[in-house]
Amino acid sequence: MSWIFKPKKAPRKTNSENRKERYSFYNTAKWRNLRLYKLAENPLCEICEKNNIITLADQIHHKKSFMEGKTLEEKNYFFYDFTNLLSICAKCHGELHANQQKNNH
Repeated sequence: MSWIFKPKKAPRKTNSENRKERYSFYNTAKWRNLRLYKLAENPLCEICEKNNIITLADQIHHKKSFMEGKTLEEKNYFFYDFTNLLSICAKCHGELHANQQKNNH
């Protein structure tokens, strides 16, 4: 009888480990400056604008989650990629994340 060697899967990160990793990206001067620059370039909510509604943006959303990156370099690329950012209002941001969670379950 032959045996197939299967390497053990890497342990999944806990929610607190994921949260800690996410916040390590957000707690940088580079992010704060990029965020302010994006809001200055696009001060209106880009989702509301598509619906002909004028709302000030107060948050930045990553179109593609940087946590999808497999390596630290990929995560950094997605996190700081200006074209991956969306100026957005709190209401639209909450709706986006609620829809993402609903689609993931």
